Amino acid sequence: MLELLQKNNGFENWFVEKSEKSYHEIFDNNKIVYLSSDSDNVLETLDPSTVYIVGGIVDRNRHKGLCQRLATEKEIKTAKLPISSFLEGHTRKVITVNQVVQILLKYKEYNDWGKAMLEVMPARKGYKIKKSSEDAEQDQTGK
Repeated sequence: MLELLQKNNGFENWFVEKSEKSYHEIFDNNKIVYLSSDSDNVLETLDPSTVYIVGGIVDRNRHKGLCQRLATEKEIKTAKLPISSFLEGHTRKVITVNQVVQILLKYKEYNDWGKAMLEVMPARKGYKIKKSSEDAEQDQTGK
């Protein structure tokens, strides 16, 4: 694994713990959340005592559902980002590993999923903040 990381220019400056061990050897399974777009659970907030696994395997096509299945087999909780709850305008919810990490960092900064996602998502995808039912009602009544 270390060999693969060394192929990324500047990886030695990343502020992350690096180890040859597997994540389930280092962390308690009860403190791990594997982020997977296939999860039925939606991530509501970030817990500083939780370890979030991002981008373990890119499973969009050939390995669809693999991350979710592996986490379930290891009895690790899974969750997906709340994209559909906060954004509208684009049907494909596939995002890059970098975008996931950036959204998590922006959420930590703003404590606002919508603002974090809108800032990170490419403008060409045309995302907009989803109106809450309260906002929509105010638009209709003009209040």
